[in-house]
Amino acid sequence: MIDTKGALFILLSMHLFLSIPTAKGEYIEYMSDDSVSHYDHFPSEDEARARCYSFVIGLGYNNPAHYCLPYGGPAWAAGWLRETNSKIFHFGIFYFDKCSAPSFFNPTTGECGADGKGSLPPALACPSPMQANPVNASNGNKFQRETDFQSTSNPDMKFARSFNSKDGVWRHNFSTQLYIRADYLALISDDGHASFFPRSEGSTSFYKGGVGGIEQNPNGWTYTDTQNNSFFFDAEGTLIGLKKKTGSELFLVKNGGSTTVADTSGNSFSFTSDAAQQPLSLTADAVNISYSYNWYKHLTQVTKKWGSQTSIRKFHYEDSRNNRLLTGISDERGIRYATWRYDSNGRAISSEHANGAEKVTLSYNADGSTTVTNELGKQTV
Repeated sequence: MIDTKGALFILLSMHLFLSIPTAKGEYIEYMSDDSVSHYDHFPSEDEARARCYSFVIGLGYNNPAHYCLPYGGPAWAAGWLRETNSKIFHFGIFYFDKCSAPSFFNPTTGECGADGKGSLPPALACPSPMQANPVNASNGNKFQRETDFQSTSNPDMKFARSFNSKDGVWRHNFSTQLYIRADYLALISDDGHASFFPRSEGSTSFYKGGVGGIEQNPNGWTYTDTQNNSFFFDAEGTLIGLKKKTGSELFLVKNGGSTTVADTSGNSFSFTSDAAQQPLSLTADAVNISYSYNWYKHLTQVTKKWGSQTSIRKFHYEDSRNNRLLTGISDERGIRYATWRYDSNGRAISSEHANGAEKVTLSYNADGSTTVTNELGKQTV
């Protein structure tokens, strides 16, 4: 058994992804290579102001009371402060008493919401609303999961990433986090979906139907999903281990900006990621993988190197109305094999493979239903 031991912008460069002054549970939105926003929410004004002060001090400024000012919302804010010895500027907004039950601050959106409201939609609901390649027909959300590495000796030893069009982020499969607040817990899955667990004084067990349960223990927290997979977090809510329903155990050890994943048989790999849990590099066996991002911090290329061989996989974002939307993928041969199109609301309206193969269109009806038309013209609602 495993030993469980807030919308303004901040300038940021790629090499500082791991050193920006953030706090656990803070929402970060990358707007460009040098434009990012911070949000957070606190139950009291004193706590919001204190976080603003620590934010300013973390940037190297000695007089936080000069920079932190009341901001409508209600909130305290400080910004356009340049980080010491860099060209990076930061802006942060720290709300208080903004979200009231049954609504909670969602660290994946920077907004108030409950499960399914203001939250990234569940990528793999049951029954699944997924259509085509794949698109959530109930809300038009485009979801994409890809595996970059899988051990030949242990199939659970794999590194994968998931794209969610709600925010345009590619999260890796070890990015599950637990945000701990005085009145609730927020479980952020590796597909970006947030589930909230209200807390009551003195309770150490929290359960939500269809999601699973969370137990507090002396060394941290354990979340067990409805499939009997267990996720172990330290006292701060950082993932430190997993136990699959098959019995397979994985352990995570952080060393600076790198995380090593190991199993009980001695297999291991290491990766680095940015503050949004997007992968930057992976080293596994004889394979080295690097991840490249565009001006808006959206994944554009995955480069794999093993021995003398190199492969490149590219990702496209061509919707001028919304730069976070994934519109296509070109495979390792340089051939574009998948294309998606969206409406003005960012909902996917078509999905197809090369030369229009397996094309599916989606039409969102006034009554909230969706009409799906497959490549043979058959329609379902």
